[in-house]
Amino acid sequence: MEKFKCICGKEFENAVALKHHQISCKICRQAKIDFYINNKKEILNLYENESLLSISNKFSDKYNKLGFIGNPYNVILKNLQKDGIHIKTLKEANGLQSVKNKRENFFLENYGVTNASQLNYVKEKKRQKAQEVYGCDNVFQAEEIKEKLRNTMLEKYGTLHVDSKSDGRESEPHLEVLKYLKSLGYECKSEYNIKCHDKNGRVIRTPRVDIYIPKLNLCVEVYGNWCHANPRLFEKEDMIELWESKKYKRDLMAIEIWVKDEIRLNQIKNEGYNVSVIWEQDISEDNFSSLSQDLDYLEKQLKENNLPSGWGWKTLNCIYEGDELCYKFDEDLDFVTV
Repeated sequence: MEKFKCICGKEFENAVALKHHQISCKICRQAKIDFYINNKKEILNLYENESLLSISNKFSDKYNKLGFIGNPYNVILKNLQKDGIHIKTLKEANGLQSVKNKRENFFLENYGVTNASQLNYVKEKKRQKAQEVYGCDNVFQAEEIKEKLRNTMLEKYGTLHVDSKSDGRESEPHLEVLKYLKSLGYECKSEYNIKCHDKNGRVIRTPRVDIYIPKLNLCVEVYGNWCHANPRLFEKEDMIELWESKKYKRDLMAIEIWVKDEIRLNQIKNEGYNVSVIWEQDISEDNFSSLSQDLDYLEKQLKENNLPSGWGWKTLNCIYEGDELCYKFDEDLDFVTV
């Protein structure tokens, strides 16, 4: 019978016995530490943008060639902890762009979409589950869920946006974006007021944008999932309760909110400002990729002395899918009448 020889010189009947030995053997433990030290620089470089699982898989062959059984996940984990390196949570790891790319490529290759929620049978299953549990097609239309969202908004923002206009206080997602931008070295103006004019030069609106970056002439808008009807969470005909609902005695359809937001952002663009939108959902997942791409593009244009004017904000395709935009707004875009 073939014997399994350990790097310390001992022989074992099977791989299981060898693996257990390597956990307790002082020589093997030191060899594992040496393995980490010898590859530490490369591991730390990879760890900035990759998950611990992905890194351990990359080093498996090298680890096994030394005579170790299994992959080096626990070895790398314990030594990172010993070195005082922050260990990414599952949420943080899933938010890494490399992990997202792998996940999207997997779904694209196997199912033809980049996200499981885009599959028709998944949508139908979610609809059936919502009907079964809440008696509606979309869980976000259930009173129980609405109440939970209200409580969450109160906890996060310190105010119920469903009942009153923003009081100018920076929300938690807003502060997260500010922190991210400042970490990149940008000077930012928070709650920045601008003026929008009509064709005759008359000021028609004075919108306040969340963040303004003078260097790039960029307005960054932080969109809450509820207040702006995140298209990944709401269908176009879903009814949303906003602060206008109480005043005008009716809720707004998601598509009405999208159109209202688009008109507002286009007015800002028409004044020559560049615009970038980032959603609360992405911020909560530590995903700043869309904002980062916009910043990289504008930085590149700035270096080439060709900084655009009125750039950004891609129109939501779901607004125009066979719909006639027959929505009317008051002068302040505060509410919609169909």
